[in-house]
Amino acid sequence: MNNTKYIAIIGDIINSKEISNRNEVQIQLKETLNEINKKYSSNIASQFMITLGDEFQGLLTKQDEIFDIINFIELNMYPTKIRFGIGVGPIDTDINQTNSIEIIGPAYYKARNNINILNNIKNKNEKILTNVIIDSGGDYTNEDHLINTILSLIYISKSKWNDNAIKTIKLYIKNNHNQLATAQQLNVQQPAVSKTLKRCNYYTIENSYNEIRYILKGREKRMV
Repeated sequence: MNNTKYIAIIGDIINSKEISNRNEVQIQLKETLNEINKKYSSNIASQFMITLGDEFQGLLTKQDEIFDIINFIELNMYPTKIRFGIGVGPIDTDINQTNSIEIIGPAYYKARNNINILNNIKNKNEKILTNVIIDSGGDYTNEDHLINTILSLIYISKSKWNDNAIKTIKLYIKNNHNQLATAQQLNVQQPAVSKTLKRCNYYTIENSYNEIRYILKGREKRMV
């Protein structure tokens, strides 16, 4: 077995059977995953692909871009809601770069288990609110607990985003975090962009993601 640590991500569209325009959503998902495969190609061990009608997966080599990828998918798939199971660990098989369905190992087992946990949380109406869980196993349980707690708080904040917030944030990121350029494209004044970003807690959420990235970068150094 290869002891190299990989990051498996499984995504699952929430309440997919209730979506009226399922074909359009699937096309949108394919386009989004294709963009991910191009944008993060240097970090992808096996490309993101749809495995079932409402599910997709991919395999990464580095941890620090996990939530950049998840955030990209969420923004581009809005208003479709998605849950994500993340597993960090080795892979038991050869890695097919273009077909992750053929890959098995602890990383994917953990990711799948986290999807099941998220399903149970939803079905049992648990008080914990989140759509992302990471499991790295071993000595990283306490760190995972901290990360998952932060992700829960991020989820609660993001759940308040509306169409205007999503449109503004997508353009703001596309414009390299330039408020003036974003305002010009939205045909509004720069203070309006600033107000929207503050109102939806964008900066607090981004700072939370930065803290997670810091934890994951430190972890990768210890895993080498």
